Amino acid sequence: MTKFIAKLLLLVIIFSACFTLSGCSIKFEPKWRSLNTSFMVTIEGANQQNVIDFEISRTYHLRIKLLGDVEVSDDTHKDIKIEYNEKNTVVTYAYDSPRSKTLTFYIYLYELGSNEKLKITYNDKTIEVGYNVLDYDFEAHGYIAPNSLSDLDKYPEFKEMLLSIKYHEFQDPYVGLDSYSYSEYRDEGHWYYQLSDKNDIGYLQYLTDSVYYPSVFDLVEQNPIGSREAYMRFRGSEKVRQGADRSVMDYFSVSYSVIDPGCTHPEYPLYSMSFSARNKDEYMYAYAGEYPNRETILLEKYPDKFFQYQLGEVTIYVLSTKNNGALAYFIHGDYFYQLSSNYERIITE
Repeated sequence: MTKFIAKLLLLVIIFSACFTLSGCSIKFEPKWRSLNTSFMVTIEGANQQNVIDFEISRTYHLRIKLLGDVEVSDDTHKDIKIEYNEKNTVVTYAYDSPRSKTLTFYIYLYELGSNEKLKITYNDKTIEVGYNVLDYDFEAHGYIAPNSLSDLDKYPEFKEMLLSIKYHEFQDPYVGLDSYSYSEYRDEGHWYYQLSDKNDIGYLQYLTDSVYYPSVFDLVEQNPIGSREAYMRFRGSEKVRQGADRSVMDYFSVSYSVIDPGCTHPEYPLYSMSFSARNKDEYMYAYAGEYPNRETILLEKYPDKFFQYQLGEVTIYVLSTKNNGALAYFIHGDYFYQLSSNYERIITE
């Protein structure tokens, strides 16, 4: 018994010391907790306080652990009543864990608000949570607005992509696709095009719609092993037949990314980069099918937090980080466009 206690104390000491060592990366997310005799509520990502300060556009995990001799099944969540202000909050059921008797819900905040109440009732017992919905903290998330395009010089591939944007007009008659994959179950088609060099725009003739695109896209040849492709997702195989009429794409992208960096050992710091166009009607209010997603909220509420680059009549909203890359958004016609770059794998001497 003495040896067991000694080993236990040693493990505690080692574990505690880990917090003081620079090499340890253990990080605990804050949690808010409350309980009664029937269940315990945990909200992950929220600090323990009398009133929770949620951040707009974020998704939090609400976990409800049932106490006592009960079983959790796929229908158990129907026995839990959750009340909240639907003008700024949505709570949706996610999944259950029968072994731990836990049910998980998502809390998503899409409008600012104060002095709100989240009321959770199960087995005639209730837990109330007071909360506010606060502004998105760009600085805390590592974002800064460039003062000019010169501030993007440290991300040359992203800047080159941004400045190279042009508009492609749908080519009639349409050439059609000879090879692609299609899921009849999902009624969804997928088409890939392997890029040969940074000026390769041969994919444009195969797109089913007019769209903006990057006329120059760096393939980072310094990292020989990587994914370099254009991609289109569509619904309805008739849309990609030869001679088909112009139709809206679900999704179009041009992208580069490192493959298995732990084994391929990339030599250049750019880890990934992409240019994409998504169906605006299906993407901008995609959360639970009707609520504005994160990007929509940021553009609608905080346009002054971005550097605004003018491309003809189109305004492109640009954000940067100190060391990890940049991103940009813009909207035109049927599409929501996003440019992104990730320099997280910066090579250091």
